[in-house]
Order: sequence, then structure tokens, then C-alpha cells
Amino acid sequence: MSPRFLAILNLFYPLRCAACGKDLAYDSPSRICAPCLASIQEIPPHPRPAFVRSSLRYEGTAKDLIHKFKYSGKDYLAGSFAPYLKRVWLQDDEMKTADVIACVPSHPARLRDRGFNPSVALAREFAQAVEKPYIPALERVRNTPSQTELGREERARNMEGAFRVIDPAIIRGKRTLLVDDVCTTGSTLSECARTLRRAGSGEVFALTLALQNLV
Repeated sequence: MSPRFLAILNLFYPLRCAACGKDLAYDSPSRICAPCLASIQEIPPHPRPAFVRSSLRYEGTAKDLIHKFKYSGKDYLAGSFAPYLKRVWLQDDEMKTADVIACVPSHPARLRDRGFNPSVALAREFAQAVEKPYIPALERVRNTPSQTELGREERARNMEGAFRVIDPAIIRGKRTLLVDDVCTTGSTLSECARTLRRAGSGEVFALTLALQNLV
């Protein structure tokens, strides 16, 4: 776009930061302003292998943005979140051996309510960023109650038998990286991983945008 056209866009259709609402230029590299980006708390690299890795602390600006992403239709934020996922992936040699990228599926009833699956949007953007194939490996066969008010053990029981592998042939023997938006206890990701392994997947890793501490 020409500078003049960008100036007209800025004048009549101002682009605003998804976090604070501050005006942004249309040639801004992010839909989040610099001060808000600076306030996002990233999680330092962990020296030991772990099943689940997370990029951000689920607090402050990050929590607000993720909430808007999931519940206010701001699906375009997946493109702003993908670089955070990629940074963790680049720091983890085991995770980089994954053959395919998958995600935690939503039940069809929630898809109708929300209009999209945040984990699919994240996984697709991330897969493109790291040049790995994204596959729709899992489907949710049980519309589980919300995990929000449940404790650690209740969350694990709530997830039992909630998922099914769509086509075992596409994951058989493959090292699979699961992507999700927020990890609290890891019960959902653990159940997804068990389901994948029972269907013949190789090693399963998990990567989430944020980590929420369960109080």
C-alpha cells in the first residue's frame, strides 16, 4: 500500500491495539502496540525435557488478549501469538523432532457457539511458522463440562474418553506435537496424548500459548 493510502485508512478506519485500544498504523507489524507487547510475561526456557511447554504466563495483558481471542471473535490474534510458540519450539531440541502438528479439538456444540476453534487457529499459524504439516488428528466425542471450577483430579476424570483419533493411519508412527491455548493442570493434553498413543502415534509433545497456575 502507498503511504497516502495508508494515511487515509488511518484517518477514516483507525486500526487499534487488541489489548488497550490505542490507535495503530496500518503498516504496524503487530495488532498489539509496543507497550502492551512489552508487558507480556514470557516463561523462561526450562533446562529439562517436559511433556508440556508453555510460552506465556496467563496473567495481565496476555490473559486479557487470550480471553479476547477465545471469546470476542478476535481470531486474527493467532498470527500475533504464533511467534511466542515458535520461540519455545526453537529452544527445545526434542520438540523440533515432531513430524506433525495437531491440536486439542472443540466439541461441535462449542464450535457453533464460538464460531471457530482457537486451538486450530493457533496450530495452523504455528505450523506455517515452523514449516511443519498441520493435521486434524483428533475429534471431541463428548461435550465435557467446563473445567474452570474443577480441581486437578476432577479435571482428569472429566476428560476420560472425551477424544477419538479421526484416522489412525495419518498419525501412526509419527511424533506428534499437540497445540492448545492455555494449560492449567495438563489433564486435557494428557488425555489427548493417551488417545493418540493408543491409536499408534509415536512420541507426543505438547505446546501451549500460556500456563495458568491452578489455585
